[in-house]
Amino acid sequence: MPPVIVLGLGTIGRQVALLLAMSGIPRLRLVDGRVVSQATHTVEGYAAEDVGRLRAHAVAHDCHQISPERDIRASQRCSLDTIGAENAVFCCEPSLRRQRLAWNTLSRRVRFHAGVHVGGDQVHLAIVAHASALESIPDPDGTPPHWQPDTHSRTTVHPVHTAGIVAGLMVTAFTRALHGDPGNQLIHLDLRNPTLTTREIC
Repeated sequence: MPPVIVLGLGTIGRQVALLLAMSGIPRLRLVDGRVVSQATHTVEGYAAEDVGRLRAHAVAHDCHQISPERDIRASQRCSLDTIGAENAVFCCEPSLRRQRLAWNTLSRRVRFHAGVHVGGDQVHLAIVAHASALESIPDPDGTPPHWQPDTHSRTTVHPVHTAGIVAGLMVTAFTRALHGDPGNQLIHLDLRNPTLTTREIC
């Protein structure tokens, strides 16, 4: 099985990587060039001893603790052009610009692509497991469908709690794809209500 790639290991990306390790995925590539910060490590779910370490190395260590027999590798960077059609990609970058770049470069090429954008209490997910159906998804500005610009409004839900919900949705969609369900989904989660809206693209 080709490596499953997680781009961005903040609050959500870290949870995604841990769930994939727990799911028994044999090969993981974890990509993030940032360092665990003293100011944010608890919000992101990192341990105190991780402060000062590269996120990718810290998460790889935790994943190895869960599945020591798995092939789990940490990288500070990854060129999107080197990601092949056989890869599955979870794009958990917080930057909308990076999400757009990954969407434009990967969503019509790789065998599975999951992207997430969080703005305040609004969470947007785009799951692609059947790229040929993307013609029916409008993205005129290169933005994953129905995503909103970055907002500075504060969320009312703890980021780690949000990450657990979002990571579960993303990994569940990947598990469905592995079992032959090629459904594409656009998911909007409103954490204030809370409400979950899912649109299937067949």
